[in-house]
Amino acid sequence: MRLPVPGEIEEAPADDRGDDRLEGLMNRAGITQRELGEYLGCTQQFLSKVATGKRKWPQGMRERAEAYLKEKTGAKDRSAAAPTTESSAG
Repeated sequence: MRLPVPGEIEEAPADDRGDDRLEGLMNRAGITQRELGEYLGCTQQFLSKVATGKRKWPQGMRERAEAYLKEKTGAKDRSAAAPTTESSAG
C-alpha cells in the first residue's frame, strides 16, 4: 500500500467517479458545469474534478445536485409536453 504524498490530490473511490448519471441529467436539463456550480456554490473546475474522480463529493452536495437537475429536467419535460395553442385569424 502506497502512502499519500503531501499535497497530492486524493483520488475518489470507484463509486464516486465517472458520474455518467449526473452528466446525463445535466445534458437533459441543458445545464452546464458552470451553471450547476453556481447553484451549488462551487466552481466549474471543482465539478470537473469530481466528474473525473480526482475529487470527492462533499457530504450532501451530490444529492443536492441530483435533486436540482431532476427538477430542471422535469420542468423542461413539462414545458416540452405542454400543448401549444395556435390561433388563426379568420
